[in-house]
Formats: sequence, C-alpha cells, structure tokens
Amino acid sequence: MNLVHAFVSFDSRESAEKARYELNGVKITAKYSTNKISNPVRLCRYETKMSQTENQRDPLNNLLIKNLAKDISQHNFWRLFRDFGDIRSCKLAIDYIGNNKGFGFVNFYRSEDAEKAKRELLDKEIHGKPLKVINLEYGRRVEKKKNNVYVKHLPMDNYSNEDLKVKFT
Repeated sequence: MNLVHAFVSFDSRESAEKARYELNGVKITAKYSTNKISNPVRLCRYETKMSQTENQRDPLNNLLIKNLAKDISQHNFWRLFRDFGDIRSCKLAIDYIGNNKGFGFVNFYRSEDAEKAKRELLDKEIHGKPLKVINLEYGRRVEKKKNNVYVKHLPMDNYSNEDLKVKFT
C-alpha cells in the first residue's frame, strides 16, 4: 500500500479550514487498488519545520486517548476533539486492514485546549466505553527498549541457551 502526501492550495484561509474541519478522517479508497481497503485522510496545516518543533513535543499539548470503542472511525475521532480547540494532528491507531486498535493521539496547538479536552472527556462514556485521556510522555517507551537486541536466523541446533549468554560490563 503506497501512501502519498499532497499539498493543496486553497483560495482562502476559510476554505482551507473548512476542508480540514469537514474532511479530516474521511476514508478514501484508491481508484485502481486491488485490495479496496479505505484509508482515512489526515488534513493538517502546512507548517515550516521551525514552527512545528516549537510546541509539538510539549507534553501538555499532546494527548493519548485509550479505551476507544472499535466502531469509532478516524473522522468521528477528529470530530470528538475539534470543538475543544485547534488541532495540529489527530491520529487514530489502525491495524493493517483499517480497523481501529482502540487508542489514538491528539496534538493541539494550545495546551489550554488539550487540558480542556482532557478534563471534559476523561471517563466520559463514548459508545459504551469510558475514555482514558492522559498526556503523552515522550521517551518513556524508548527508554524501556534500549536494552533489547533482536537476532534473526540464528542456528539453534548448534547452540544451547547457555552458549548464547554473553556478559558485557
């Protein structure tokens, strides 16, 4: 599956915001695709690298939403958060065939908007499941995995577990 990025120029800022507001998360199927799996479109403002990095990694702007019902679409996920403030990025985690994995990420431009969304949606029942909304902490996952090494194609018939234990100090 080849995913493509595109830049679209609108006549006015209002037209661009209307497209973002109405089309974010709408599923589109590739015209000539053989698998006919629809993928949600993500519409974001175009930003320079400098403006992207200023507040994007601020943990107060970023939310992790867990315990989502499996029938929530990317478009409905966006609609759930858009009234709280201007969203930089909104992504629902999906598997290889397009099904919702039960969690997603929302990045607001302003930390006040993220806090308001967190306060109002924490434990709110959506489609029969209470939402869990927390601030996304960068680096936690990476630190846990720094001590693992993956080894492929190791001939186990020549080595025992004891042979494979190596001490590094």
